[in-house]
Amino acid sequence: MKRIFAIVLVMLLIMSGCHEEAGGSDGETERPASSGVGDLSDPTERPTSTDDGDTVTKTPAEYGSISGESYVPEKRVGYVCAGTHAVDHAVSPSGIYFIEKPSDDSDASFIIYADHGSDIFIKLCGRPDCMHSGSDCNAYVRQGSDICYYDGYLYVISGEGAYTEDCSLIRMDPDGSDHVTVLDLTAYAEENGGNSIVCDRITEGACLFSVYRWEKTGVDASGSYSLDSKTTGYHYYLLDGTMDGPVEAYTGGLACYSCGDVFLTYFPEPVNGGALGSYWDWDPVANEATFLTDHPGEPGWFGEEQAFYFMDGAIHRLTYGTQKDEIMVDTGLEGDYYAMFFPDCVVVASNEWGASDNNLYIYDWSFKLLDTVRVNVAQQIRTQDILIAETADRLILSDNTGSEPKYYIEKKDLGSGNLEVHEFDHL
Repeated sequence: MKRIFAIVLVMLLIMSGCHEEAGGSDGETERPASSGVGDLSDPTERPTSTDDGDTVTKTPAEYGSISGESYVPEKRVGYVCAGTHAVDHAVSPSGIYFIEKPSDDSDASFIIYADHGSDIFIKLCGRPDCMHSGSDCNAYVRQGSDICYYDGYLYVISGEGAYTEDCSLIRMDPDGSDHVTVLDLTAYAEENGGNSIVCDRITEGACLFSVYRWEKTGVDASGSYSLDSKTTGYHYYLLDGTMDGPVEAYTGGLACYSCGDVFLTYFPEPVNGGALGSYWDWDPVANEATFLTDHPGEPGWFGEEQAFYFMDGAIHRLTYGTQKDEIMVDTGLEGDYYAMFFPDCVVVASNEWGASDNNLYIYDWSFKLLDTVRVNVAQQIRTQDILIAETADRLILSDNTGSEPKYYIEKKDLGSGNLEVHEFDHL
């Protein structure tokens, strides 16, 4: 259910995540070759561009550490950066959480956790008598999704709310203990004329969800019937307990994304004559939206005053007030690519299914190419799907599942010439 509704309109139109700064040029930058799964390109030389467009060669030592002023907030706790594709995870002061779903298609799911700096994921249960395999485990959540850390607690959705299934907002302690049902979302849907609910996300202290009503629209000769859905509204609930109950959100009817200092929402109507609608900053307390800019044509990171996005092989900066659109760097990449913007780096990767280019191109905020990492990509996912999360210290990668944390890169090693791809253990 969630995949049907949450992705169809929103993921085609909206985001990415992050920051920027000056530097970069309009000159074309060569891409160093890379080889091997998780291997890097030759670390001894990396081409870049000068301000006049000439290409020069620099060694990793000349890059130093990640540099350039970043416009993406350093805030990671309590929201999922919109730079990565929709893999449910949460970052707390102590570590990172994911939802692990078994391959047997059952309703079971388990929260897994790793300390910052650790290479081991464990199920989020500290009970010594638990086998961590059933519904009595502290880490267990039925059809778990949309996990978030907020104000000392974990919040997670139990159940996908499909037609007659139960769906609830659950709160628990960071160690997985003391599960409490905060909101019965299925009951709320029924009270508001719906029979199905899809939670779009929990982020920035708010749970956002859509209420649907499924209706039978026809019966064929075999007696099978078809279903049609009608949206009865987009709603939200603040996790701080200041609301008596959920209310309908003034968000254009589409999901919001946290960009750190902006609660980004999309309205189908443009404001200044654009062709693809407009982006607004939604305030969940006042339930009001402030116009930012018309859709520039590609997803990206959108802050309070400017946006960054990738188009036609280049990273762009768009300043809202003047509508000035600058090319920060021309990567030289041709085809369908996607940029993910983080507080301390920018990652560019192919957006094509089963792409022939399996590289992650990692830039600093001076828009210098720090490293190129090649990963294994199967036909069923895109290269950009491999990067599923990030923390202050790491980029976290998946495998061809595109959903489970399998590998990580230490950010301190970017541009050093000694970058390695490390593997997580799962206990």
